[in-house]
Amino acid sequence: SGVQAESLAAWAEQSGIQFSKHLAIEEGIFVTLEEGWQGDSVLEVPRSMILSSRYYENTPLKVWVEDLVGKADGALCLLMIRLLEEMSKQEGSNWYPWLQSLPTKYRTGVFLDEVERSHVQQMAPEALQ
Repeated sequence: SGVQAESLAAWAEQSGIQFSKHLAIEEGIFVTLEEGWQGDSVLEVPRSMILSSRYYENTPLKVWVEDLVGKADGALCLLMIRLLEEMSKQEGSNWYPWLQSLPTKYRTGVFLDEVERSHVQQMAPEALQ
């Protein structure tokens, strides 16, 4: 919604996140104001506002997770843990407004229901092979 986009933009500004001067919020979404600004930054995020699996660097949790799922999947698992940790803090999290803006449900091709699978079968049968 427009209110959510406005509050997200206000949170970003308070957090030191800077949006490009080529962006604006219109009808609740971020839009470009002009064409041809390739090469400019879309946004700049202070290092302190980056959620990362590196938060757990040099911790027993990192070692345990990597032993459990392997190094390649370990970073993703640690990032999920970090997100869940921040979500559990609710308003106490520095990222609360951003976390509130994330979708609560989504679908991927792995979890298609029968109706969705039938549409994919008709439009792109090779995708289901």
